[in-house]
Amino acid sequence: MAPPVPSCIRRSLSPTSKNAASLRKYPRHWATCQAPASGSFLSLRNCPLTAAHRLQRSMMAMSISTTSWLLLWRSGGGNVTALPIAPPPRILSTEKWRASRVLPQRLYRISGYSFGEPYFGRSGGNRFDAPGWKFNKAEYGACYLGYTLEVAMAESILHDQMPIDGKFLIANTVLQNSYVYRFTGDSLLLLNLTGALLKKLSGHGDLTGTSSYGVPQQWALAVFNNPARYDGFIYASRHATLGKAVMLFDRAEAKITQSIFTPLIETPGYAKAAKQFAIVGM
Repeated sequence: MAPPVPSCIRRSLSPTSKNAASLRKYPRHWATCQAPASGSFLSLRNCPLTAAHRLQRSMMAMSISTTSWLLLWRSGGGNVTALPIAPPPRILSTEKWRASRVLPQRLYRISGYSFGEPYFGRSGGNRFDAPGWKFNKAEYGACYLGYTLEVAMAESILHDQMPIDGKFLIANTVLQNSYVYRFTGDSLLLLNLTGALLKKLSGHGDLTGTSSYGVPQQWALAVFNNPARYDGFIYASRHATLGKAVMLFDRAEAKITQSIFTPLIETPGYAKAAKQFAIVGM
């Protein structure tokens, strides 16, 4: 016997809807629902769940289709979680995928140093660093850049910051000692790990969204080992989600040269970006 449906099915689901057959079995539930009417979706935010219907906190702010929810509930579900990012498929490191050509002049990098850029790190402390760092045998050095100044700021000075009342309070010494680097050089051969290709490779937003770096580092190594010898890859920024960032392998070092660098607070576009992120010096 199927378990009873909790009272979070919205009252607007009439018996003439595509879910009518299912809902007629539970007339008291959908007829007495306290949620506001707005289409054939579940509203779990204000639903008075009983012990038998209790869902994990991760579902409380979700809206899913009634049909899908009923199938889940009838199967004994109720604990809804997304699949985490899996290790990269073998074809990522064996097949030559179409690459993007990007000029170094398009990219931004922010550093706390006024020399030594571009810098290719091997510490293992960043998302796409070489996994061999654990054995002091890093397969490559990694350099991180943004497509825009906003992305570069979000991925550097704001990376580990939390806003207070909607504002980022950043020490003036940090702002004054951060530098924006621009580059020149040859066209870079980059694999675009966003959009359709990422999905075809069984990837998703966790590539840049997960808080664990272990699996993303395996993806980066797979790109590095590809016979196409990509200079790096494009990925969705985690901290400026509408933007894109780039990770370069140190094999690209000969293709990219520092052209200019300026103090962050003197860089054209900084004032606009600081206002956008509500950055307040202190």
